[in-house]
Amino acid sequence: MRCFIALNLSNKAKKEINELNELIDEKKFRKVKEENFHITMRFLGEISEEKAFELSRKLNEIKFNEFEIELNEAGFFGLNVLWIASKEKEKLNELNEKLNELIGEDKRFHAHVTLARNRNAEKKEFKEAVEKLREKKFSIKSKINSIDLMESELTSKGSKYKKINLKN
Repeated sequence: MRCFIALNLSNKAKKEINELNELIDEKKFRKVKEENFHITMRFLGEISEEKAFELSRKLNEIKFNEFEIELNEAGFFGLNVLWIASKEKEKLNELNEKLNELIGEDKRFHAHVTLARNRNAEKKEFKEAVEKLREKKFSIKSKINSIDLMESELTSKGSKYKKINLKN
């Protein structure tokens, strides 16, 4: 199974992000669907069901107080991904440290929500898209109260994500 570890956002935040996504040119970028917006903590790739079960159990051991994230900046990675993120990264970095300790890794990450992936955009179009997003002066807030193991199923209509650990 193809998996990743994520922080899922509130439905309200996903709706607001989707509205922001209306600024993106569909001819140049492939937009992420509203239900798929999340913050990826770690992409795992293909793992066995046994490994998924073990990770799910470990993730339930991570304890943290619910916090609110404010998504308020935009950018892009190479010529691949348009994203939005939070200027305040302290809580996310603390959570990443806990994840590193738990799974025995020492990985840094850039907490972000992917808005769209490159279809055929040049660097100029990436810069223009980011400028449009920044001009909007957006502030999207979401409560973060769980860290989830997610399964990613690739289909002809795009990726489908499903939570495979249930943590309260």
